[in-house]
Amino acid sequence: RILADELALSGSAADVGLIARMAHAKELLEQGDMQGALRELDAFLRVEPDEPRVLTLRGQILLASQRPKDALDSLDRALARKPDDTQALALRGVANMQVGRPDAARADLERAVSLDPASSATQVNLSTFYLEVGRFPEAIAAAERALALEAQAIEPALVKARALVALKQADAALPMLEDLIQRAPEDGKVLETLGRVCVDRGEHGRAKPMLERAAKAQPRNGHVWFQLARATAGLGEVEAARAAILKARELGFRRPDLAELEKALGAS
Repeated sequence: RILADELALSGSAADVGLIARMAHAKELLEQGDMQGALRELDAFLRVEPDEPRVLTLRGQILLASQRPKDALDSLDRALARKPDDTQALALRGVANMQVGRPDAARADLERAVSLDPASSATQVNLSTFYLEVGRFPEAIAAAERALALEAQAIEPALVKARALVALKQADAALPMLEDLIQRAPEDGKVLETLGRVCVDRGEHGRAKPMLERAAKAQPRNGHVWFQLARATAGLGEVEAARAAILKARELGFRRPDLAELEKALGAS
């Protein structure tokens, strides 16, 4: 999420022309034009190359544009000027995770939380990191801290539910997922997680439409297609299951149970 208040100018950037550029960047962000906003911020940085709030916002936009390496450069520069900026630290932690640097990601995210433990967003980032590296109890603890700060937030509740599922505690996760599907009926991750739990419970008929919607929301997520293959196979829809397996493979999804399912369908 792009925060408009990050567009505030420092005292050193009071030039009227720069203020106009920043105002234009804000308008472009509100219109969803991230590339246009980047152009405005880059023009700003040609005059004020070390303004940390501008560099942080630039890093945030680059992350949202799926450019984590470029985001790291901008966030490194921001933190060189303002080392304790919790937003820049949290964003750099996410970027480090995306480029395959989990130790650096953990250091940034844990430092951001230590500096601002009352930030729900920072706790969510940390809980998501722990989930992705398989530290499920820590993921649950961080998610619970986020929920204590923002009880109705979707993302930490989903992280907690997914961690419980990973810990083979699906019965504990199920009420949470049932609540989430009511509040976020088209969230691809919610649909995939609840659909997967339903498949594990043998509820293939219920799982299938959820996973179809999850695949529509996340068409490049091979795991979703694998779960859809499991659901359709459980319903005896062999051709649909084979098609879902093929899609999962095209997306680079590889797992022994995918091969096992494919072998079982080949024998049917």
